[in-house]
Amino acid sequence: MSRLLLPYRRSDKVDRGLPGAWYGWYHRMLGAVLFAAFVPLLPYAPQLFSASGLFDAELLRVHPRGGGLSIYDFSLLAGRHLGLPASLTVYAFAGSYLGACVALIAGWRVRLAAVALLLLHRIFFMAVPIYNYGFDFLALSALFYCAVYHVRWGMYILRLLQVHLCFVYFFGGLNKAIGATWHNGEALWKAIQQPIGEPIIQGVALLPAPWLWTVLGWGVVALELLYAVLVWWRPARPWVLGATVAMHVGIALCLGLYAFSGLMILLNLTAFYFPYLKDSTCLPPEPSEQARRDTGVAATSMVEPPACHTSSTNTAGTSAEKPP
Repeated sequence: MSRLLLPYRRSDKVDRGLPGAWYGWYHRMLGAVLFAAFVPLLPYAPQLFSASGLFDAELLRVHPRGGGLSIYDFSLLAGRHLGLPASLTVYAFAGSYLGACVALIAGWRVRLAAVALLLLHRIFFMAVPIYNYGFDFLALSALFYCAVYHVRWGMYILRLLQVHLCFVYFFGGLNKAIGATWHNGEALWKAIQQPIGEPIIQGVALLPAPWLWTVLGWGVVALELLYAVLVWWRPARPWVLGATVAMHVGIALCLGLYAFSGLMILLNLTAFYFPYLKDSTCLPPEPSEQARRDTGVAATSMVEPPACHTSSTNTAGTSAEKPP
């Protein structure tokens, strides 16, 4: 167990009672991603989410993947018992959602805001099956890690996030490898054709290069299958992260799935980039007695400063250990 936790004792100061730098960046960017994904829906919120909108709330209840109270149920209950217009109820919940996002960004009551946002995200999207896709499941997972984080077990939360991300990519790649549509590039070509967003780069599917889709399809399968292995190997980690981030940037530019790509890039950087950065906030080590005599500098204090267990600093007479 000590070997598993060694990188985080070095890079994240959770054992010194200070929050890991990765977590502060994580909850702020997570709030920004969810805020940016929800804001474009505001002008159409009454039509999309109220009981008097585009869809029949009674039909949505019998959907096989539906479950729990949805925003439709709350708008019906508010109208029936409080006499509130459905649009007012929807906008009240939407304002609460955006307010929780702002709290995450500002770092105010982070865990409470994450719990509230997790519940609101389920009410808006997970309880309404016609609106959710892979992004929403991953968003709930990301909010869970944000909600349960504590400095005492921060290293365990980070390790759990890393393993979770490896499982996501491995089984995603395994599912693609089983079918034939990713072998010949058909699945990727069809995804580019579908009007599921507003991509910046358009017309890619019209390129007269059928071999390109085969190469890209096999590249995605290989990257996702090997991610869970190579990302733990220190020399290969920058290349794996770079290829994964490039893949998600391509998804954003060519498919228009900006929220999904932003969330996946955030999870990758949080799990395998920021925890391994050199920490420059730790106190420098005390100079050795020989160094004091050579330079004529006296010790500033008889109290030894706390050891800074990072990959960028090491005390005199000891060799720095490299993270895995």
